[in-house]
Amino acid sequence: MELNYFALYLRNYLRDHSFSNEDLEADIVNYNADNATQTFVNERKAGNSVHGATEVALENLFIGIGLSRIETAADILEEHFNDRIHIYEPMVVDFWSNKLAEDDSIWESLSKEGELGLNNELVEEGKKGILLNRIDQFLTNHGV
Repeated sequence: MELNYFALYLRNYLRDHSFSNEDLEADIVNYNADNATQTFVNERKAGNSVHGATEVALENLFIGIGLSRIETAADILEEHFNDRIHIYEPMVVDFWSNKLAEDDSIWESLSKEGELGLNNELVEEGKKGILLNRIDQFLTNHGV
């Protein structure tokens, strides 16, 4: 049973943001949790309050943690493809978001080595062109 507060916090965050079970066990999760715990201890030893030490530790906890494919796909579908799918039906958005997330070719070059999830800066750049084109092609290929 996991007793590390920061590991539990990060795993809950990842689960709540549609990361895979495999992602929950990634090395970076344990590394960041251990780093956040040590940061918290160091901050407390330096005289920082529990609240202040926790804030600093949480910043370290999320280093290298990016966006989930499923949430990113859902956001893009709702923002850019609402004329092609029924975004008012959550099951439809969930279905297509999951299908898009499974296709590695769509997300190619949108992550950085050693990070978990998609890199926010690369996704934002991709929304201006290549990512939208890949999703458009995927939907077209699937008759949507």
